[in-house]
Amino acid sequence: MQYHNWLPSSREGQLTMAQNWDAVVQSRGIAWGIPQQEMTDLKTLSAAAAAVLSRAQSAERNVIITAECNEAFNELKEKMRFIKTRYFASPPLTDPDYAGLGLKPKDVIRTPIGEPDTEVEADLGFPDFHLIELRNIRRRGSAGSDPRSEHRVQIYTGILDGTGKYRITEPPHTGDDLHFVATVQRKRERFDFNENSGKTVFFCLRWENPSGKAGPWGTLLKAVIP
Repeated sequence: MQYHNWLPSSREGQLTMAQNWDAVVQSRGIAWGIPQQEMTDLKTLSAAAAAVLSRAQSAERNVIITAECNEAFNELKEKMRFIKTRYFASPPLTDPDYAGLGLKPKDVIRTPIGEPDTEVEADLGFPDFHLIELRNIRRRGSAGSDPRSEHRVQIYTGILDGTGKYRITEPPHTGDDLHFVATVQRKRERFDFNENSGKTVFFCLRWENPSGKAGPWGTLLKAVIP
């Protein structure tokens, strides 16, 4: 199994790790100071990811199910990252505890990484009807990717007078006016805005370091959903 930092690269591996964490925290979570709501959220998101992955790997797979799968795993990974950073990075966990979670003890002892101080930019692509891609996600003014390999990219979006959870009622001024979508390390991310064709969508991105501290907002991106 290949790992990208601490997280398995495949969705099957990510789901297996999440389900293992769920089993472990149900018995040890209270002792580790993990709130019941966080444990319940992990169980719920794991179950949702398992269900939609099964559909995405079946004959009924289509663009909508693929988008639902992407969203389910983004939410699951974000919850896992939060739990790991907030509750697994300090005592009373022991080396055997980390091993049981599929984590290396040295992973929690890291050189502090400062807050990102550069902006993020990306290109917009329109691969198909109601689909939009963020392409070549990179440091502003550079052909490269990010200032450090440890940094991730927070993605926020909003659909002006749209349908669904990303709806906004007025044009945004910064990313603070948009809805959080996901934290990624890829240079490309695709979105399916089904039922919102013809609406105006906005994106805004910013770097995030492993401690969850975010850098400045990038320039707002704007497009009409095809």
